[in-house]
Amino acid sequence: MPWNITSPNTARIGVNFVQGEDSYTPSSAWIVLTYLVNNVSNSSTITLETSGGRWVQDWSSVGVDVPQNVNFTVMNSCSTNPAETGIIRIIDP
Repeated sequence: MPWNITSPNTARIGVNFVQGEDSYTPSSAWIVLTYLVNNVSNSSTITLETSGGRWVQDWSSVGVDVPQNVNFTVMNSCSTNPAETGIIRIIDP
């Protein structure tokens, strides 16, 4: 399910890692975001930090073309496969 944020704004990304019914704690985690700026493809890799048992980080949509779908992939040190993929929709205020 996509999340919507209005532009320009900041998304607080928070991740819990769960496999089956058990949670696990990787040694590192990051998110890769792919988006357009002036109709040119860009990507950002953002390192997530632990906070209160979750992995979190902020991402600013400033400068990103509006409207658009920003694709994201959550990765961690426990696997080469994505933990999650999805879409953040950047919408007009």
